[in-house]
Amino acid sequence: MAWYHAGDSPGYYAVTSESISMNQAILFPELERWSDELQQVVFPAMVQGMRIECRIGLHALGVRAGCFVAPEQALAIFRQWRWDIEEEAEEAIRQDAFDDLGMIHLQ
Repeated sequence: MAWYHAGDSPGYYAVTSESISMNQAILFPELERWSDELQQVVFPAMVQGMRIECRIGLHALGVRAGCFVAPEQALAIFRQWRWDIEEEAEEAIRQDAFDDLGMIHLQ
């Protein structure tokens, strides 16, 4: 189970795999960014109005692209493989594969 703060609403709300029905939309707004500090592409998912931070690193991007990915190429590779990456993130959310901070990390 992961806990998320829902914007201006007071308190925190739980998102669990039981609370996400199979036909519940998980949306991925095009707000991806490169984090120099993390050396990962960080991209949001929206579930029931709550934002979940998803991340994918250079190695994982390289596996998908079949080549070495340098930091300056990360966003372009992410965008090229967006649909597959978002599908993996959606499945991880449905499988309740959150880390201790409530984030999804794709390997």
